Amino acid sequence: MPHLLNSPPVAGIFRKSKVGSIGGETYMATAVELWICEGVEGTTRRQQMARLGEWKKLFLAEGAKEVNIWEGGYGDFNATWLVAIEHESMTAFGGMQDKYSANSKSFDDAMEVWQKTPMLKFRSGGLVHYVAGV
Repeated sequence: MPHLLNSPPVAGIFRKSKVGSIGGETYMATAVELWICEGVEGTTRRQQMARLGEWKKLFLAEGAKEVNIWEGGYGDFNATWLVAIEHESMTAFGGMQDKYSANSKSFDDAMEVWQKTPMLKFRSGGLVHYVAGV
């Protein structure tokens, strides 16, 4: 999905954290989980936004630095939601995964509720890293 990285709504998610050194400049790669979701047929925009708000609250409680949500406009993003879960670094991302693995009860409880009343479905996603100096 190379087109995702060049799209205006997504380009703003990459932030520079002053930590390491790359090409004479001091940066650390920010890790961002990027997910593209679509509404389940028959749900309203308001219901979808409420569910996205629940997701945001959960990911922030689990240790994400920031959670940003964009509503897709036209083209490949028509009728989609882009969810960006930002982590300070891969170490921070790994820490969040470790926290989940140690006690997944809050996430599992949320998933149980969400599966009973689905509002969104995942279309695609993955993990991206900011690359300084390119």
